[in-house]
Order: sequence, then structure tokens, then C-alpha cells
Amino acid sequence: MKNALEVVNLFYEATNIKRDVKATAELVAADMAFVGPVVQAAGAREYLALLEMFLPTHVETRIRKQFEAGDDVCSIYDLVQRTPTGGQITLVVADWIRVVNGKVAEQRIYYDPREFVKAYAAQLGGAAGV
Repeated sequence: MKNALEVVNLFYEATNIKRDVKATAELVAADMAFVGPVVQAAGAREYLALLEMFLPTHVETRIRKQFEAGDDVCSIYDLVQRTPTGGQITLVVADWIRVVNGKVAEQRIYYDPREFVKAYAAQLGGAAGV
């Protein structure tokens, strides 16, 4: 069985390099929980629906640093996204992922959401306070 860091990096490869929702689905637990400052998802189905919405706008993830402690992995990275208006934003993200039985069971991301909310307000449908 792969260690937590290996699982997380396969997860990043599926989402950030391949942009493959099916490959990502194989790496997340059915009851996966996602918590971010703007949106949350309960379960793999909700999470994968979020990915389908945001992966087409994904430009790049540049890992700055990663830390592993048992089943927990913290990654700090620059997330570059295309905005609906054709511009780009770069968010500095701290991403805490918990791996259970070789799958991503929980992901919590931390970043300043103001630029993201401004860029995606129409797509979020007023969910900025969620």
C-alpha cells in the first residue's frame, strides 16, 4: 500500500496534470469530505461534481512545500485558474489531506477567498458565504 504522500501526489497528478475526473474518482473515498473557504462537498459524488466544474479552468499547480505526518499531508502551492472573463488568478493555498486505506478521505483547503469569489461570483450563484 502506498504511503499518504504517494497517494496525495497521485491525486494531484490526476486533478492537476491529467485533469481526469475518473482517475480522481479512484483515489477518493466514497464518504470523502471537502472543506474550503467558499465551497464544501460531502461525499465523492459532490466532490467530483465540483471538480467537473472547476477543472476546465485549471491552468497550473506549483507545489511550494509538502509535509507528511502519518496519514496527513499538508501541501502549500500556487493554484493558477482561468477566470470566466478570460483572465487568470493565482491563489496561494494550504491544502491538508487525510488519507485512509489508500484513499483521500478528507481535504481542507485554506486561502484568501476574496479574489476567487470576485472572479467566480456568477458561477457560485451567491454561494460566497457558504
